[in-house]
Amino acid sequence: MRFGCIHNGKPRDTRKLDKVEAENATERKRERTTQAKGCPWAVTEVLRTNGETGIQLWTLSVSTLVHTHSLAPDPII
Repeated sequence: MRFGCIHNGKPRDTRKLDKVEAENATERKRERTTQAKGCPWAVTEVLRTNGETGIQLWTLSVSTLVHTHSLAPDPII
């Protein structure tokens, strides 16, 4: 199971315009907000079974603990 920041990923280009078209675009689209900010924070959780004892243990591996944005005071936001 992988857990990542809600700000992970990059905003999608839904207009599919090249640079020349974007500079000369006359049709305007409404401004939209996105939560995607390219934040790399993620942890991975895996349930592993020990071959000798048969005991199942959760393993937590951290890819990076760095956020590229300021943190919200309330973690539910």
